[in-house]
Amino acid sequence: MLFATKLHNFVHLTKHQSIMKNFIPYLLFGIFVLCTIQPLQSQEFSDDDSSTASENNFSMALGLKGSSFGFGGEVIAAVSPKIHLRLGGTYFNYGFKQEVGYLDISGDNNIKLGSVSLIANWQFSRHIFLAGGLIHSFNKLDLSGHPTKEFTIGEIIIEPEKVGTLTYSIQPDMMVSPYLGIGIGTAITPLRTVTMSIEVGAVYHGSPHVDLYATGMLSPTANEDQRRTLENNVSDMSIYPMLSAVLSFRIF
Repeated sequence: MLFATKLHNFVHLTKHQSIMKNFIPYLLFGIFVLCTIQPLQSQEFSDDDSSTASENNFSMALGLKGSSFGFGGEVIAAVSPKIHLRLGGTYFNYGFKQEVGYLDISGDNNIKLGSVSLIANWQFSRHIFLAGGLIHSFNKLDLSGHPTKEFTIGEIIIEPEKVGTLTYSIQPDMMVSPYLGIGIGTAITPLRTVTMSIEVGAVYHGSPHVDLYATGMLSPTANEDQRRTLENNVSDMSIYPMLSAVLSFRIF
């Protein structure tokens, strides 16, 4: 069906546009913070100061977090001056409409981001740390399309609601994924109550899983062969970028 082809093109276009719209605000936020954050003072990671202020001293902090997995917080524990453990959670949900006039198609789309993470930082220098751990992802992208006007086949007029709706649901294949990153700043320090860190990295979540649904006259297009074809089309999207900023407050 010609309309089904148009609808597949519409959802394919919407997928890439929605991913970019979702990631760009976080990227701009990260650049802004990197440009405005004050350099850490040299005594913040001095070996002498660290051994004096925090020798055999366990400390904890609470953090406010914004990342490419959404917004949330972290509980941070300093098990040593250079090793910091972080347990965090984030969430973000955004729905939007999109219309493509030349295809006579409208869409109702939704982006859901979320994670539970367990990450360890190694503060190997005064300003820089390496991070690694596991992330349980709730990311999901729902993209749908339906006609905005009636279709005529010969002398038969088909109303838009009879044509139906086509919906794609895309989510990571691995719900628990490994993560590696590098950051600027520090998650916690005994020398300051408030600290900030910026982090970039990558999450390997495997090839995305695709579900395909259709109603009305489009129902036959939502078959297993079509679903597998769509999965093959997005199989190279196995790495999800991580960009995050954490503002932490030491509680003891």
